[in-house]
Amino acid sequence: MQIPKENYELRPTTHIGAYISTELFETLKHNYVTAFPEMPDAVTIPKALIEQVLALSPQVAGIRFMYGLTDIQNPQSLKVFLIPCTAQHEYDQATQPLIHQGGYYDQNGSVYPLLEVVAAIGNFVTHMAAKDLDWVHKTVTRGNFYGKHSLQGLMKDEQCAYILFYFGLEENIIKPISKALNADFQAFDEDQLDYTSPCPPVCFNTDTICFTESAVGAFSKEAELELHRHFRDTILLEMEEGATYYELYYFISPLIMTIINEESHREVILKEIYETKILPFKELLSAERYEEATTFLKVALQELAGEYSVVF
Repeated sequence: MQIPKENYELRPTTHIGAYISTELFETLKHNYVTAFPEMPDAVTIPKALIEQVLALSPQVAGIRFMYGLTDIQNPQSLKVFLIPCTAQHEYDQATQPLIHQGGYYDQNGSVYPLLEVVAAIGNFVTHMAAKDLDWVHKTVTRGNFYGKHSLQGLMKDEQCAYILFYFGLEENIIKPISKALNADFQAFDEDQLDYTSPCPPVCFNTDTICFTESAVGAFSKEAELELHRHFRDTILLEMEEGATYYELYYFISPLIMTIINEESHREVILKEIYETKILPFKELLSAERYEEATTFLKVALQELAGEYSVVF
């Protein structure tokens, strides 16, 4: 069944991902291969692995498939990481990646810790941003979210043993197309899923303001926030491992702020973040001590990731 594109935004989070026509499938696939001939055009993911990630917790509303290169010099080192995501409400298009202490699976079932995942994502983004497209670092598609029920619907046939995850491209947005395969790696029907929630915009423009914006907004002025933004979005990317911690910031922020907003002592938590992390960081930025600021940021983000991680 093909879902009209104009109705897509009305779908619940768990149902994100709609069936598309074969013609559109071929167009998206062709666009990607033409733009990125050096990159793999598809990966195969076991059905059992997808089911395992969906079953990690009742909080899981779906999976964000995020893209990384374990070797920035080798486009064939592409990994697709299966990131379980939660949602604030039934129609949340943004979703929040769960910060999992146990790490994350790639398409082959290998497990990578969070820092290795965001380092690989940073490599992928850097590689893709260098292409002759309208992308800058912040606008490269990092991943795409499929809702839990959409994935289960695609895999419902007993013949299904794998998902073939094709890469597509439309208007400079990566749009994957997924097809069910049997145990012999053969497609057995014409259904193809697309119309995911891409990251960005959803990972950088969510319903939840990040913890830096919330803390600064509560205890300081907009000018201070601009100082942080300027460093994060420009200078940080030039520092050693800067791209890794740029991705880590955006990866962990949505869930952290969602959890903080649900706490009765929200203002107390934000004040502690402001005084112990944001103020010292601001002093380093104001003095243009950028290497020290980068080191401070790395430690602060790892502490926050550990504090707000979950165990399944």
